[in-house]
Amino acid sequence: MAEACEKITDGTHHSPPNRPRGAFKYITAKNIRPSGLDLTDISYVDADVHAEIFSRCPVEKGDVLYIKDGVTTGVAINNPLEEPFSMLSSVALLKPDRRLLDESFLRYWLNSPETVASLVGRMTGSAIRRLTLTSISNQAIPLPPIAEQRLIVKKLKTLNAYLSSGRAELERIPLLARRYKEVLLDAAVTGRLTMEWRRLNGVGSHWPRAALGSLAQDVRYGTAVKCSYAPEKTPVLRIPNISSGRIDTNDLKHAAFDRNEIEKLALRAGDLLVIRSNGSVSLVGRTAVATSAVEGYLFAGYLIRIRLDQEQVRPTYINLAFAASSTRSMIESLARSTSGVNNINSEQLKSLIFAVPGLAEQDEIARVLEEAFEEVDKVVIEAQSAVRQIAHLNRSILSRAFRGELVRQNASNGAVNVRFQKDAGPPGDSSA
Repeated sequence: MAEACEKITDGTHHSPPNRPRGAFKYITAKNIRPSGLDLTDISYVDADVHAEIFSRCPVEKGDVLYIKDGVTTGVAINNPLEEPFSMLSSVALLKPDRRLLDESFLRYWLNSPETVASLVGRMTGSAIRRLTLTSISNQAIPLPPIAEQRLIVKKLKTLNAYLSSGRAELERIPLLARRYKEVLLDAAVTGRLTMEWRRLNGVGSHWPRAALGSLAQDVRYGTAVKCSYAPEKTPVLRIPNISSGRIDTNDLKHAAFDRNEIEKLALRAGDLLVIRSNGSVSLVGRTAVATSAVEGYLFAGYLIRIRLDQEQVRPTYINLAFAASSTRSMIESLARSTSGVNNINSEQLKSLIFAVPGLAEQDEIARVLEEAFEEVDKVVIEAQSAVRQIAHLNRSILSRAFRGELVRQNASNGAVNVRFQKDAGPPGDSSA
């Protein structure tokens, strides 16, 4: 590295006075991200401080900035700024000899898995681990001809553009899935989802409307008893156990209760649990249906239990109806508070109005939505897996680039030509 660079140094080793405003930007490791230079939390130093730092660390546009201290050691970027600035010693300056080494080639190489592993393995220190300038200077770097370096950089930029585009589309899928579920829920509670089912089964399209209180046999607040993780006591469901319309028992607390409390608060299969209070209004009114697996469990005071009259309404249908946008709007308007704690009480819950189709149609709505949501969730999981594969592919491409497998010399005429290995495929090819 020392032979391929004009200068390898770092910023000041004495943290200077810095402030939110000033004459010159002051760059530290927190500003160096894999995506580039992040100036959202930038501080400044005065001109006299900058002059002293810049005299030993003269950063120019295109130079490589490389984190050499702390947990993010190994991240390299090219400086995008025209203006001069100062740096802390957590960031190294690598100024390549442009006759020998392309600055983008250097940045890609520093970010490649093999280089990161090699350099990070040389870190020293206990409290704060760091790379020394000597270890960076002594690191061996492959130096193909400058023309070949630029072809490698061009090919890497092309492939990164494809990968970034694909990753951006995949990362939109959870949002699209959530919106699709909202559309399905709204169609379900307005009768659009089961129009064809009603036609085939000779069922009328009129849905009576009823207040939740008239559909409930019992509405009750949970216990205020302090709970702990002692497993030998009675399990108590809390807000963390209400997740995406289901009961999640992974984070379960317990408490001791007398027989009277257990008789009043013990859950039965089909009970609807509603979050009544939370700092986030989007969580207030979220629901889950108790299953046979949690029968006999109790529930905490920030939850309300609604025991429905199942001769009128299916708990699964009301659980879904609570998640529909029309219901969410009503709940959030009732619960929203400027105090920092949003709350909906039992009387407000009982006043909520729901359209109530017949029990057979409620069952059909629950069946269709459960199947649809399961398929949507599978797509989200596959998209998340594909994002991880893109990250792996990105690292693999970097590794191949610096093994000489991304471009190679044409032995017949000495020209440098781009070549994909057979197992990589051309840009856009599905095998890539």
